[in-house]
Amino acid sequence: MKRNDFVVKDGSESDKGFFARNIRIIAIAAVAVVLVVGIVLVARSLLNSKASAEADKAYEAYSDYYSLSGDSTQDDINKALTSLLQGEANFSAKSPVAVRINFYKADLYDRLGDADGRIGSLEKIVSNADSENYLLPIALYDLAVAYEDKGDVSKAAERYYRIYEIYGSESELSDRSLFALYRIYCQNDVAKANGYKKILEEEFKDSEYTKFLLAIGR
Repeated sequence: MKRNDFVVKDGSESDKGFFARNIRIIAIAAVAVVLVVGIVLVARSLLNSKASAEADKAYEAYSDYYSLSGDSTQDDINKALTSLLQGEANFSAKSPVAVRINFYKADLYDRLGDADGRIGSLEKIVSNADSENYLLPIALYDLAVAYEDKGDVSKAAERYYRIYEIYGSESELSDRSLFALYRIYCQNDVAKANGYKKILEEEFKDSEYTKFLLAIGR
């Protein structure tokens, strides 16, 4: 056996051999990385463009409403309402923009004296808004008041109670709603009225409504 039959290659020769054998795989991997990065950037750009377009549509829907003032005429209110109705068609019913649009619509219907229009807009909020949306408890309370104004006490009571049911003591409207329930039932269902009074006394001790009931000896 010749002395030079066994030759230990140094590291540089070994590396060169590795890259020579795998250059194609390395090139493909590099191209794949570039493609993935490109796709991510394009997707992000499209999302930003979509968000910008939706913001423009939302502003277009809101703009006439925001321009209303105490001196606005009925024509101004109707124009703002039309813009909101047209804008609503551009968004899904559950989107935060559609929820806000219906909140503004309810206000305009109220200004126009259209009780059914107001109730319809508030019902859309109640049906579609997430519980985290701060407009939901407000819409529930306004809806309860609207039903009570129409004489539909049953539906009013249901909406009042839902505020407490969803938010408990976390909403500043819960104690007001419980007091409304007490007021509704104290004439014809004393047991139920006292049940709501008990909740007020136990969970809302510092509420002005609890203090009022205690002050009048109820």
